[in-house]
Amino acid sequence: MSLSVSVIIPSYNRADDVQRAVRSVLMQSHAPLEILVVDDGSTDRTAEVVRAMPAPVRYLPKPNGGVSSARNLGMREARGDVVALLDSDDQWAPDWLRLAVAALEAHPEAAAVCANLKLLDEKGVLLSTSDFAASVVDGSIPLPHLFQRRFGLGSNLCVRRSLLHRIGEFDESLSTGEDIDFALRVAAVAPLRWLPEAPILITKTTGSLSARLNTGNRLRVFEKFERLYPELARVHARALQEARANTALSYALDLTYARQLPEALARASESWRQQPSWKAAAQIGKILLLQMLGRSRA
Repeated sequence: MSLSVSVIIPSYNRADDVQRAVRSVLMQSHAPLEILVVDDGSTDRTAEVVRAMPAPVRYLPKPNGGVSSARNLGMREARGDVVALLDSDDQWAPDWLRLAVAALEAHPEAAAVCANLKLLDEKGVLLSTSDFAASVVDGSIPLPHLFQRRFGLGSNLCVRRSLLHRIGEFDESLSTGEDIDFALRVAAVAPLRWLPEAPILITKTTGSLSARLNTGNRLRVFEKFERLYPELARVHARALQEARANTALSYALDLTYARQLPEALARASESWRQQPSWKAAAQIGKILLLQMLGRSRA
């Protein structure tokens, strides 16, 4: 028998968007076992809208706690062989679940499957299409490439439910970067398969979590991975070191722009210690100059 799928849609005050997301699931060529809409304490019409939806939609209300807590509740309630994640402001092309299930059935060693994304604006106009092909080895995305590149792994991730006890839940202490953290733990357990198709439609909306990048949280993710998987961290030490250097430098750029200069200097210096580069040196010089100018004006 084909693998059954539980779809988890966390939502907060997106009554209109969640209708579109659910419709895209109901139109799937591989029908899901259930669609769990987790209402993260919405104050709009979400409850009314979702409760009026047809089976197999299930409405799961909870106090507001963030997207990770909503996903975690959905995963605990899920009954399918596979858990498929979909953010409420995104949608799927009709063949996504069929393609994902086929890939997992063809590769029983795989923990999960992901695919390329199409990024749309709020009017539905295509902005870009991702292509992770350069990061794929034998049909899977290896850990070193997950360290080095910012993969979107939210609405395009299907995971075997039987492995969730090994992977663990989403980290509710992370306001951003929780998808990177989860993806690293997936790939640490078993291969993460990749599909060349782009059946995931990501909408860039005001307030979208995918539009907010906190590179400070990414540094925390790398530190956490080293604690959880010390042997894998040693095996992939070079890739992890490069990722930390690039992330620390990116964080330094954000902090410099925000004129948080002492913290920016610390992060740029960290990047230099991890992997000396002219970019890190230039950023350190820029921060020092800004600090000198600030003192002279005082």
